[in-house]
Amino acid sequence: IRCVIVRINSPGGSILATDQIYRAIGRLRKDGKLVYVSFGSMSASGGYYIGLNSDRIFANSITMLGSIGVFSSYRDYQDLYDVLGIEHDVISTGEYMGVGKTRKGLTSKELAMVQQHQDESYQLFVNKVILHRELSEEEAYDVAQGQVFLGRTGKDLDLVDEIGSFQDTIDSLASDLGIKNPEVV
Repeated sequence: IRCVIVRINSPGGSILATDQIYRAIGRLRKDGKLVYVSFGSMSASGGYYIGLNSDRIFANSITMLGSIGVFSSYRDYQDLYDVLGIEHDVISTGEYMGVGKTRKGLTSKELAMVQQHQDESYQLFVNKVILHRELSEEEAYDVAQGQVFLGRTGKDLDLVDEIGSFQDTIDSLASDLGIKNPEVV
């Protein structure tokens, strides 16, 4: 195996899972494998993050990509529980053990803690965009407001390297490595 194509079709997901895949791609590259990424119909948030650690990124002209940012959602069902008469006792071992449970909203201290984690994760993501896409800090923050771009706009913004399909990715990789009849496994 001389090279790897990673096909990504994802709206994103867990920060941990995303970072683990990102690091695995880095290990392939460290071992001398050329890694090209081919985005499917969507490569947003964590999907985009994963692609950053490749040698080249391909996207179709109408691939939805980007969504560079981090978000969390917390629900407060206190009023609904009250209307339905649901009792909910919580026994915990620490002040923050109930963060994110649906019985109550976040306190200001809990919100500050969650926001700090969000900010750190966001900065990590933006730093990877700056590093891998060679954007200035200003350019990176301009495209890192959670917006989604179509592939052609992503190319114009230097978020992807090439506009092309999965087959175009195979052809380009074969050409770059001088492989006449690539065997895709």
